[in-house]
Amino acid sequence: MNNLKQITRHLTLLLLFASTASWAEQSAGISWKELSASQKTSLQRMENRWNELPLERRAHILKGLDRWNAMTPQQRITAGQRLKRWQGLSQEQQIKLRERFRQFHQMTPQQRQQIRQRHQQFNSMPREKRAQIKRKWKSMTPEQRAHIRQRIQQSRPAPKPMRRVP
Repeated sequence: MNNLKQITRHLTLLLLFASTASWAEQSAGISWKELSASQKTSLQRMENRWNELPLERRAHILKGLDRWNAMTPQQRITAGQRLKRWQGLSQEQQIKLRERFRQFHQMTPQQRQQIRQRHQQFNSMPREKRAQIKRKWKSMTPEQRAHIRQRIQQSRPAPKPMRRVP
């Protein structure tokens, strides 16, 4: 019994040490002095406050920088336009969009695909037709919009069950 307690203590200490060491390695790997020259160049505006940022925030920024560096020039232009549009939104609009984004990512892949298809279908309509639909939607009361959403949900075919392969 005493031997079991001793083993448990050793394992606990070992796990604690391993997790602390791992955290320390990650933290050290994201300090300003550990960044590459190209990362420092891209993030030079943040140099004075970089090491004070929370570790998760630094990791998030570096991940975004990696994505940016992997983009084509056209993708960067598009991303810049989207950022400007985002910055032009009110805080309330940004909160709404974040919530919609969260809801979208909680959907099943089939539901997300269906939304993408409907979005493509809408965008392929002539500009005047899209404007007409938008005007009609904006003129509706919240109750009318809820009713239409409900009808759309009811008209969707039930997902087909997946077949098991023997």
